[in-house]
Amino acid sequence: MTDAAWQKFGGATVTPNATPSSIQGDLADQLNAAVGAEIAQAFAGTAGLVYTVYFHFKVSTTSTVRVRFSDGGPLNATVDYDLSANTATIVSSNYGGAVKISNAGNGFKQCEFTFTMPAGTLFNAIFPFISNNVFCALGQAELGAYATSYIPTLGAAVTRGAATAEKTGISSLIGQTEGTLFLELDIIAGSPVYQTLMQVYGDDDNRIAIGQDLNNTNVFMFINGSGSSSYQVATVAAGPHKIALAYKNGDSVLYIDGTAAITTTRAISLATSLTTLFLNNLNGNEIGIFKDSQALLFKTRLSNADLAALTA
Repeated sequence: MTDAAWQKFGGATVTPNATPSSIQGDLADQLNAAVGAEIAQAFAGTAGLVYTVYFHFKVSTTSTVRVRFSDGGPLNATVDYDLSANTATIVSSNYGGAVKISNAGNGFKQCEFTFTMPAGTLFNAIFPFISNNVFCALGQAELGAYATSYIPTLGAAVTRGAATAEKTGISSLIGQTEGTLFLELDIIAGSPVYQTLMQVYGDDDNRIAIGQDLNNTNVFMFINGSGSSSYQVATVAAGPHKIALAYKNGDSVLYIDGTAAITTTRAISLATSLTTLFLNNLNGNEIGIFKDSQALLFKTRLSNADLAALTA
């Protein structure tokens, strides 16, 4: 960011390159103003689409940053980000939205606001000062319901490429007779595809998976081995969930948000070794439409008490 990029009202000023940024090698600006002054950033969007806007802030003399997201008319959402207490609070909003705060590195906090763009294509993030100064390292608006990685754009729109990771030879990390899959993610309302969310896989006849059904929010537990399969469903609401599938011959269970949702005593007999771990992937066909925040794989069947604690 540069001083020229900020809109300043009521005597507000910007000190450029004032302190080391959250991005290695960059410098952050200091936003300076008395109570009642404002500094703003504008960004364009498309009505009806979901966007996530975020900034990296750090305490200078101010621990709470107030941001008003406005179309310049009647639509406003006011959010307070407490950089010391690590809390984000929607003070008021007449078009909804969701907030989040997290550590961004070097003392900065990533302050997010996710919302559906109302009518109109131009929106403003306005900082009405309720105390004094704060450091700001960056700001980014993304199409989608969650923040990805920061891309320096210098004012131009860009498309983020897909992130991939791959490691071969992991069969020793997968429990062949027992194990546990854990996933923390957002279940989407009405999945447009039948999707395995997390799966350990040998072949189509030997695999164990957590998935989401087509066109609803049903979460399923699927265990398939030696031609014998078990497919059981639990219904959850759309939104964030912690899900664990623990499998063992005659003793398998699916925990969702601290509660056992599905249990089965079905025998498990695998004719082929489990050699591959898939995330958001149906047997090698990737469909990246889900929001995963954490995935864990254990070689043992965790106890029910551990599963309850893990998913709580």
